[in-house]
Amino acid sequence: MDKDIIYQTIAKQIEEIYGVKGVDLETIINSFNGVSEDNEEFLKRFQETFEVDMNGFDYYHFFHEDQFYVLPLVVLIIRLFRKSEEKSELKIQHLVDVAQNGKWSTP
Repeated sequence: MDKDIIYQTIAKQIEEIYGVKGVDLETIINSFNGVSEDNEEFLKRFQETFEVDMNGFDYYHFFHEDQFYVLPLVVLIIRLFRKSEEKSELKIQHLVDVAQNGKWSTP
């Protein structure tokens, strides 16, 4: 499949799932800070649309666990003092390459 068609399809899925428009090949998908349901829906659609073997994909290598708290003040305090674990970047360009190859590879 043509790289441009793959890119356009991924961009459309991002807009539908995350509501983000105007992405390019260097856009980092895990910078959207989406909830796990959105991330999982995007990955599921990506895998099904391009028939990609996602064996070896580690969700938590790229995305944080969702954390839900009752009190907004607790969330603020935790975000201020919690040491944030750096996650690897998941760029659209890499997903285009994965779609072309039909198999997951770590960037």
